[in-house]
Amino acid sequence: MMFDMAEKEKKEKREQAKEQKPLYDWVFHPARANRLVTSLVTVFLFLLLVIVYWLTESRLFTIIGAVVLLASMRSFYFPTTYKLYDDYIEVIYTISRTKKNWEMYRSIYPERNGVFLSTFTRPSRLENFRGLFLRYGEGDPDRILGIVKSKIGALEDEREDVSPSAQRGAGEG
Repeated sequence: MMFDMAEKEKKEKREQAKEQKPLYDWVFHPARANRLVTSLVTVFLFLLLVIVYWLTESRLFTIIGAVVLLASMRSFYFPTTYKLYDDYIEVIYTISRTKKNWEMYRSIYPERNGVFLSTFTRPSRLENFRGLFLRYGEGDPDRILGIVKSKIGALEDEREDVSPSAQRGAGEG
């Protein structure tokens, strides 16, 4: 009886999540964006595998090396899908999915290739570990930035003038 009720609640939540449409979604696929770089990286990785085989003379180590290299380069070779919803952001990687609520982010830093969402109100050395970088890729930068700005209040980019020494200038001592 308890099991049936819990199952029904889970099923209802899944159906509600499926019904909710994203405000905007797009795909970022770096390997497709620059074919020359992709070709050079692929040739380099293949040469690394040839060297591994030449040094070890083991097919097993070469296969393990190929799996490790492919796994480490998965964000380059495989697409990442971003979905912006009313309440949260969903990032779909090759083998995983991340959902982050808008409330956890306190400031944004627009950049040329994307927008960085930080959990801190002021710049911090920890933001690279806690923040989220939304790469524009095939998406519309103006639309993405507009949605992000509407969801996150603090919009000041304070990274330029963080320390007092930076404010005085590089030439002063």
